[in-house]
Amino acid sequence: MTAREVERATDTLIVRYLFPVWLGAGLLDWYWHRQTHIEQTAGATESVMHLLMGLEAGCAFTFALFFETTKTSLGAAFAASLVHELTTIWDVAYTAPRREIKPREHHTHSFLEVLPFCITAAMAVRPQVASNGFRLRAQRPSLTTIVVVYASAVAFGFIPHVEELARCLRSAP
Repeated sequence: MTAREVERATDTLIVRYLFPVWLGAGLLDWYWHRQTHIEQTAGATESVMHLLMGLEAGCAFTFALFFETTKTSLGAAFAASLVHELTTIWDVAYTAPRREIKPREHHTHSFLEVLPFCITAAMAVRPQVASNGFRLRAQRPSLTTIVVVYASAVAFGFIPHVEELARCLRSAP
């Protein structure tokens, strides 16, 4: 495979498979929170962690989509994935004493935890450029793809979790 074919293949993997799975798992997690009445248990603190984790995972995704694979950009994507994992551990440690986390929610979390690392791994198989630092990719996804991806992230990732936070803040004593 040529370098360009590898880039196209990893873009396809990230945009058409990993991103939709991550988005779907995030939406399902929001639904589980709704069913367990997060606003009456762990509340706004847990909800803020969910928004934070979305931003952290979104950083890894953005590095993979827009930046050439350099030691710096790959390290940043991995760091974002690692910070996301640490926030996940904090989230579960905070939440578990406050509300029941059913097995289906734990399985959903498994997808959410691993996907930033999968996106970073897809980025890692691309040919690395010799220089370090952050360099925008010459061959980025189309504007249509970028708009659809980020509009989907807002509609199905950000808005539901903002609704969750608003629900939690309304229910706060």
